[in-house]
Amino acid sequence: TTTGIIALCAALSDTLRLYNSDLTLLTTVQPFGSGVTLSAIATDMSSRFYVARVGSADIKAVDMTGAVVQTVTVSSTGSLSLGVSQDRTVLYYSPGTDSVIRRWDLVNNLALSDLAATVVDYGLSANILSLADTSVVVSYEYNPSAPRPFFLRRYSTAGAILTAYTHADVFGCCRKKLAQRFRVP
Repeated sequence: TTTGIIALCAALSDTLRLYNSDLTLLTTVQPFGSGVTLSAIATDMSSRFYVARVGSADIKAVDMTGAVVQTVTVSSTGSLSLGVSQDRTVLYYSPGTDSVIRRWDLVNNLALSDLAATVVDYGLSANILSLADTSVVVSYEYNPSAPRPFFLRRYSTAGAILTAYTHADVFGCCRKKLAQRFRVP
């Protein structure tokens, strides 16, 4: 976030840890309670982190103090890919069973039309990035066991493909991650 707060969740953990820019632990929070595995984290790049849990349609917003400030229940379970618009109005998510990118209105708490349809034989990486220009960047990776090149797409908020990039290398070992530079306030 622009405040310098970093959220971290270890694999198969129920705990979100918030650190300051000096990597000093500020607080820990279990947004869904003890023993509930977290599956994805996203940020609005300002003051909130959004957390999904394995096998659930619930997504919780956590502020910089670790307080849960919003809970939404989206229309499908298992959110493995997650992103949020920088103005905190739209949640982007993929249920993990396919590569469809769904949208949720965070202001009115209701489902919106899908941003993008499923790409056959591909799934999404763990995160969806919303850029300052409101476009959305997604990384696609091949689902079946035979590795194939992964690719990125940048979508407009209307779902049009603005940019497509196919990476020539094949990485079959792990899920790809996306990151973006903090914006200056």
